[in-house]
Amino acid sequence: MNIDKEARCRILNTALRLFSRQGYSKTTIRQLAKEASVNIASVNYYFKDKLGLYNACFDVHSSEILAMTTRLEKSPESLQEIYETLKLVIEDAHQLYINNPNLVLLIFSEFKTKIRPDSFLKKSHVFKLFFQLEIYLKKAIEKKILSSSIDSHIIASAFCGSIFQSIIFDENHQQEFGHCIKNNIEYRENFSHQLAYVYTYGMLQRGEENV
Repeated sequence: MNIDKEARCRILNTALRLFSRQGYSKTTIRQLAKEASVNIASVNYYFKDKLGLYNACFDVHSSEILAMTTRLEKSPESLQEIYETLKLVIEDAHQLYINNPNLVLLIFSEFKTKIRPDSFLKKSHVFKLFFQLEIYLKKAIEKKILSSSIDSHIIASAFCGSIFQSIIFDENHQQEFGHCIKNNIEYRENFSHQLAYVYTYGMLQRGEENV
C-alpha cells in the first residue's frame, strides 16, 4: 500500500470509529487528524470536508451491503428458496457486523439522527435492501407462494428490525446469557436458521381459507 492510500485508509478507519461512538456533531476534523496521525490539510485534501469524510465512511463499504440486496433480485420460486435467501441475508448482515462493527453502529445512528441534507437514507444501500425485500415478498405473494393476507411492507420492516435488534443487543446477550452472535458460531447459525424459518413458514397461513 503506498503512502497516500495508507493515509487515506487510516483517516477513514479513524473517522468510522469516532463518528460511530461520538456522533457527527461532536467529532471534529482536528480530532480526526490528530488520532489518524495526519494533518488537517490531508483530511481536507482527500475528503474536502467533514461531511465528505462522513459520506465516505459509508461508501467504502457499500459493496458489502449491496451484495445483500442483490440476493433479493431474483424472483422466488418456492418456500425453500425464500427460506434460503432470507437466511443468507441474515448471515450477510451478521458478517458485516462482525467485520465492521463501527459501520453497523454508524448505520443505526443514521436511522435516529438526521445528519445529511441529501435524503441519504432513501438513497442508501440499507434502504435499498429494505425496498428490495418488500419487492421480493410481493413477488412471492403474487405467485401464491405466500399468503395473500401478508403485507409485504410490514413484514419487510419486521424482518429488518429483527436483524437490527439481534445486533444492537448482542453485547447485552453475551453478558446475560454467556453467548452472542459475534463470538459463537453455533448460536449465530441457529439464529439465522430460526429467524429465516419463522419468517418463511410463518407467512404461509394455508389454513386461513378454513377460518
